[in-house]
Amino acid sequence: MRFNASSHTDAAFLSCTFVRCGFFDAEFSGCKLVGSQFDSCTYDLLKVDGGDWSFTGLQGADLSRAAFKDVRMREADLAGARCAGASFRGVDLAGSSLRGADFSGCDLRGSDISGIDPFTAELARAVIDPFQAVVLARALGLPSAIRGHWGRVMAQSERRPLQDAAASHVTPGYQACKCIRRTGSSPSRRASRG
Repeated sequence: MRFNASSHTDAAFLSCTFVRCGFFDAEFSGCKLVGSQFDSCTYDLLKVDGGDWSFTGLQGADLSRAAFKDVRMREADLAGARCAGASFRGVDLAGSSLRGADFSGCDLRGSDISGIDPFTAELARAVIDPFQAVVLARALGLPSAIRGHWGRVMAQSERRPLQDAAASHVTPGYQACKCIRRTGSSPSRRASRG
């Protein structure tokens, strides 16, 4: 079945199975696809704005040209998904299976990435915010890297909901990750070393 260039608003596709479906330039706004499974589908230029895609099965899906914004995707199966260059802005990925997923060059700002294991998922050139940089630094086991400035950012962010923290600290986090990787210490420590 083809959903090419279709537009869906506040629709429900609950526990559906989509096999070899085309979603070229399709738009889903505020839709519920809870528990739906996708098998051998195409997603070029797919746009998803809001809605609930929790428990969906998108394992191995090529989402590299898709855009998800403010979507609830709790416990979705994105294992092995190819999301390089995609946009996942403000997406709730809590509890999702992300093993082997490729998020290189993906815009992840404002999303819950606490479930991403940086040792099993590809994150090169991913765009993240400072809050997410601290989450990844902790996942990498770099406690010294989150002291000082980044520790203060984390402390401030933990007092606010995730979206508020992301909105108040939105900058490309790649630069933040670069400074953590370069020396393994906080910016304040580097400054004091001269």
